[in-house]
Amino acid sequence: MARKLNWLGKLVVIAVVIVIVMGGYFGGKLIYNNMPTNLLTGFAVARGGTDAPEALIAKFSGAMTNKTYSDIFSMLSSTIPKSVTETEFAAKLAAKFDNTNLVLEKITTEGEKGFAVFSSGSEYVTVPIVRENKTWKINYFAAE
Repeated sequence: MARKLNWLGKLVVIAVVIVIVMGGYFGGKLIYNNMPTNLLTGFAVARGGTDAPEALIAKFSGAMTNKTYSDIFSMLSSTIPKSVTETEFAAKLAAKFDNTNLVLEKITTEGEKGFAVFSSGSEYVTVPIVRENKTWKINYFAAE
């Protein structure tokens, strides 16, 4: 025979449900906010090591997320004319992307070239990549 819960039992059940819901929400937020870089980095190591295109995009994503735009300067292809300094490059990226949350949609490669597509709301950002001396580099990004 089942017993009915008294008010204290009901209160405990409600508290447990609230803790579970809040834990799921904040835990999911913690996982979601770090997921693209963590998953991408793990995939890059599994697929081809640190010279895989996914590793480059993981570093790029981390720099964009952490707003360490000057780190991206070293990821640029040697074929890109560097008409600005690293500091100027970082300032341009900050002006363009500081209030933007880029989400990786896909990485496509064919031979020594490829691109990564990121979304930001209803807009998309395409980042071309190229393989130089067995290392993937960004072939063009926000030079304007």
